[in-house]
Amino acid sequence: MALLRERGYVQSSKGHNGGWSTAKPLSEISLLDIHRALGDGSVFTIGLTDEHANCPIELAVNKALKEVMDEAEKLMLVRFSEVKLDTLC
Repeated sequence: MALLRERGYVQSSKGHNGGWSTAKPLSEISLLDIHRALGDGSVFTIGLTDEHANCPIELAVNKALKEVMDEAEKLMLVRFSEVKLDTLC
């Protein structure tokens, strides 16, 4: 939450009725904003194998998968920029 607070997306308050709340209207925050605030890491949790680094087949497969995953990630990030949080509720 601290990363989101640093970007001005959420705020916290102390006390009996305290907690986290949005600091901006949800219509002004995109999925891309959240992705970037949380570290801009890969959107995929799968990884390529390197168990057999000298294997030409593994190298070729990894290269092909990486190209596809990179292309897919670019498209996803464009789409993330178009999705505002208010449309998710």
